[in-house]
Amino acid sequence: MNNRHDFARGIRLYRQGMYRQAKTELTNASATGGVLGRIARYYRGRACYEAAVGLARQGDLAGTQAYLGRSAGLLGRSSDLAVYLARAYGAVGRRRRAEAKLNAAADLSHGDPNIVARLARTQARDGRTVEAMMTLRAALREHPDAAELHLQAGLVLSRQGRLSEAGEHFRRACECDCCSAPAHRYLGLCKAAEGRCAEAVGHLSRAHALRPHDIVCAYELASVARAAADRPYDCPLRLQPIVTPSDSNSLRDLAEFVTAESDFVGAMLSLPPSEIDSELFSLLSAVMDLALEIHERYADLHYRQALILRRLDDHEGAAGHARRALEINGRYVQARILLGKLLVQTDPAAAIEQLTAAVTLGGDYADVHAELGGLYQAAGDTDKARRAWTRALEINHSFTKASDALRRLAA
Repeated sequence: MNNRHDFARGIRLYRQGMYRQAKTELTNASATGGVLGRIARYYRGRACYEAAVGLARQGDLAGTQAYLGRSAGLLGRSSDLAVYLARAYGAVGRRRRAEAKLNAAADLSHGDPNIVARLARTQARDGRTVEAMMTLRAALREHPDAAELHLQAGLVLSRQGRLSEAGEHFRRACECDCCSAPAHRYLGLCKAAEGRCAEAVGHLSRAHALRPHDIVCAYELASVARAAADRPYDCPLRLQPIVTPSDSNSLRDLAEFVTAESDFVGAMLSLPPSEIDSELFSLLSAVMDLALEIHERYADLHYRQALILRRLDDHEGAAGHARRALEINGRYVQARILLGKLLVQTDPAAAIEQLTAAVTLGGDYADVHAELGGLYQAAGDTDKARRAWTRALEINHSFTKASDALRRLAA
């Protein structure tokens, strides 16, 4: 229970902009493991990043670099929540391995620079760097302005320590595609290795502006800016805030995961309510929408989406998915109970109908009878209300809600 309190306090501090204090509380919460621990670890990494942003504004390059290093250690390269969750639960990898096989089998005669670049990357990863460079040079003769080909050539050459040649390819990649964050990043790193820190900061700043969710790039920028601070020229450090859309590939990876792992949504919903509910469960709802595009007739997916939307206070949307679950499987007791509870405020008669049907189908639970007791009392039927609350107490003798209601009814 203390871990849940630490989590709630940490999130509250994070939302208040007290990032260093939030990091301490979230460090405690992350020790618990499970979903709560993983989410705490994510926001701990975010807190470290935001602390780095504040220190960068103050000109504290050493502190900025330290906090960015901690953030990268906690989150990896990306600050995107979908990417983090997909990696954390092992949903990423299958797609990447399949892509590698596809690339290795690509036919160069097709002449697609992107396919050739991916093939060369696969060859280089296998240690066949000479073959990779032959692949790239042949393609560059046909496509001299293909940024992706220059980028891959630069990477192969830089791994061989041929930084001057690599830098030239990265420079050409930037010319061919001025919005290529990787090209600016690698060119910046080449300049830094050559001791040309002012130029390096310029290119790394451009890469960071193009890809603000890339924490490793931000760390590299801070490191080079810190090195450049001792030189006689000015190298201002400006970090971008984390405001990025979720990665679509990772969303689809998560959709595959939540389809197969029914307990995941329940574990997420067991997290204590907090100020991040909107961010967290909006993402989860988007993941469920993708899962439902593929498995529209999975009643359980509709039920889980209804639970998520209820957490987001979208009761109308939740009721719609609960109804769809019942259209697919009319004997889905939990979906019928959920629909009944969602209708309590808007349509009490329909709520009674759904909850009564749920009891008939096997949902003979104390909380269902207690809900029915409240509905019957509101409708003026005290006899049915008394019977419902009595049944709730027969199932659960310590059900305070039912015993208190009976006492008030008898008063």
